[in-house]
Amino acid sequence: MNKSVMMRNRPSRPGKRQTAAMHAVDLQVGSRIRLERNAKGFTQERLANEIGVSFQQVQKYEKGTNRVGAGRLTAIAAVLEIPVNKLIGDALESTKNTNTLDLMNQPHAIKLLRLWQIITPPQRASMIALIETLASPK
Repeated sequence: MNKSVMMRNRPSRPGKRQTAAMHAVDLQVGSRIRLERNAKGFTQERLANEIGVSFQQVQKYEKGTNRVGAGRLTAIAAVLEIPVNKLIGDALESTKNTNTLDLMNQPHAIKLLRLWQIITPPQRASMIALIETLASPK
């Protein structure tokens, strides 16, 4: 067998295979980091500087590409002024909140929610009607 084929088929770290459940947890933790960072108005670069890593590393944490260690997770929570369990949540028990996290990580989601708090209930009802009209199939 050719050496390059052998290298491709080998796990990157022997004994450290990542299960689908482990990957789902990494994705959820990363999504929560992104959500909380955006809610605080931090850029990836600012968070990275505060915790002593590159912004690319923060990007990898948020995408679930790299796993966040306990010490780093504690540092991120401290910088964002939230409890660590807010970043972990029920990620170990369930992945049912993934859709909500995905929605919250959409561009402008946090801004929309902040503006939503400012408008009156009648304005909110009008906005819901408008959005329902725009979203309905033609």
